[in-house]
Amino acid sequence: MPEILRSTRASVLLWKTTWTTVKTKTSILKAFALSKLTYFSYIEKYNENELKQINKIVEWFLSASNYKNSTGFNVINLMSARRSRYPMEQG
Repeated sequence: MPEILRSTRASVLLWKTTWTTVKTKTSILKAFALSKLTYFSYIEKYNENELKQINKIVEWFLSASNYKNSTGFNVINLMSARRSRYPMEQG
């Protein structure tokens, strides 16, 4: 399973340097990362550590700055987690 996570991380890393909107980033994640991860989840179950790594990659891709340097996958929170779950009209 770690090989799948490495390849997913590498594929989103290539797209990270493009200056895209959140909507485009979501589409990239659905096409290149989540489809692959969903397919392999039917073959083998992810453990808790692997699920945390997947969440970290997704958060990093959506919210970190658009530089290719992926050391640590640092996430910059642009808004609180509670506020991010509000509907668009309230957020």
